Amino acid sequence: MVGRLVRPQELAQTGRVLPLWVEFNMVSTSLWMETEILPEAGALKGDVQCDVAVVGSGIAGLSTAYELMKRGRSVIVIDRKGIASGMTARTSAHLAPLCDDLMSEFRKLRRAEVAKLFYESQAAAVDRIEEIQTSEKIACDFLRLDGYLFQGNGMPADIFDEELADSARCRPPFRNDLAHRSDLMSPTIPR
Repeated sequence: MVGRLVRPQELAQTGRVLPLWVEFNMVSTSLWMETEILPEAGALKGDVQCDVAVVGSGIAGLSTAYELMKRGRSVIVIDRKGIASGMTARTSAHLAPLCDDLMSEFRKLRRAEVAKLFYESQAAAVDRIEEIQTSEKIACDFLRLDGYLFQGNGMPADIFDEELADSARCRPPFRNDLAHRSDLMSPTIPR
């Protein structure tokens, strides 16, 4: 997110009486956007035969192509732009099997059984990425770390109990020894 400070003079011109206003445009930029991957890949020239054509060279497309090639298929990956230059370029490369929008919310929308299947599929994907990184000797600093849930603005305190219960139903590895520490439940905002 990129913010722009609007100066009081600009506000005076708009007729607003506020002393300060911050305007945001929701454009994310990532260091990956500055990194060109395999620039020599170039455009497809002429007719080419393959078993499977994968459209999209982001992490999903490249993962699909990798798995197909490991199973003996010939694969061509095509994309309208550079390799990994779309949504993949905007990610932090953070992998997590739990839903960003909370497992308790996922369960409310889709039922506990579907939430569990979602978790299991995401956990299997993270495991597979780790296997590939190890077997292919990819030096990418893959590291498993603990995750933490912090109370957001307007989020009720009982969300921790609900999230803990729904996460336990999915059986992800988690520790609840910090679950009720008040210093973790109330964010401190510097003034």
